[in-house]
Amino acid sequence: MHKVVNGQGLQGKLNMKTIEDYNLEIQQNPDNDDLYRLRGIEYLEHENNTDRAFIDFNKAIELNPNNAIVYNNRGIAFKIICDYDNAIKDFNKSIQLDPNLAHVYINRGLAYTKKDERNNALADFNKAIQLAPNDEDGFICRADIYSYFASICLSDEKLNEENLIRGNELLDSAFSDLNQAIQIEPNNPNIYINIGRTYIIKKDYDKAIDYFNKAIKIDPMNAYTYNERGDIHRRKKNFEHALADCNQSLQLDPNCVPTYFTRGLLYSDLGDYAKTIEDFEIVLRLNPYSGIEGLIEKAKKWLKEDKTL
Repeated sequence: MHKVVNGQGLQGKLNMKTIEDYNLEIQQNPDNDDLYRLRGIEYLEHENNTDRAFIDFNKAIELNPNNAIVYNNRGIAFKIICDYDNAIKDFNKSIQLDPNLAHVYINRGLAYTKKDERNNALADFNKAIQLAPNDEDGFICRADIYSYFASICLSDEKLNEENLIRGNELLDSAFSDLNQAIQIEPNNPNIYINIGRTYIIKKDYDKAIDYFNKAIKIDPMNAYTYNERGDIHRRKKNFEHALADCNQSLQLDPNCVPTYFTRGLLYSDLGDYAKTIEDFEIVLRLNPYSGIEGLIEKAKKWLKEDKTL
């Protein structure tokens, strides 16, 4: 989740211009900083070309160093390439220039989350909600922080009476925020996904599946949602449903890395270690930084032992 421009979608309204259109406009108006900014967004969102996006955002900043929005745009580009420190620097600059842009606090909070600085993230999401109480994104993001802290309190190694009470209080806060988000935008599938994830923390897998079903009904083309629902079915040992969801996910997006991981775990549960290795190796090929090598070696060991039985 990120807001590229101003909290009303990518351009603030439906943008029908292509990169070629911006090329022509820039030729005619080479000193118009906003044209470079908007072309950078096109490169970022529709071409997945962060290098060209950076060139355009840098040019826009050179022409107008006091435009808060373009620092937000460039911060998102940094966040996409996992350069969270530079992303936060740009979000800081954007906020310095205009402290009333709620979506910039959300973007900075998401960057803080990636850096595991969740208290800073929580402060930013609180500020975003204060500035834009009718935008569901702030509530969704804050609920995610509450759920994370709840998961820590309720983990087996941390569980005691005090943490049990605190964990359930945090889950209640998460549900409260997500219900508020539904009141604002009942057709946002991310809300139902997050409610489902929160029920996973409670280990109420049936309710989790119910909410993933709602998310899929709203957006049946999201490969990641099928993967998450498939993993819940796997936990419930509903292996046939789990495999169907994983396969549907990969049909929608053959490069959905988390699904290969989930399906690899599923095949391991089924004792089909050859297929586990195959899926885990795809994970490694698509994401060389996944750190999955140890699991691949473990699956190879299991496969060898199984063959000797």
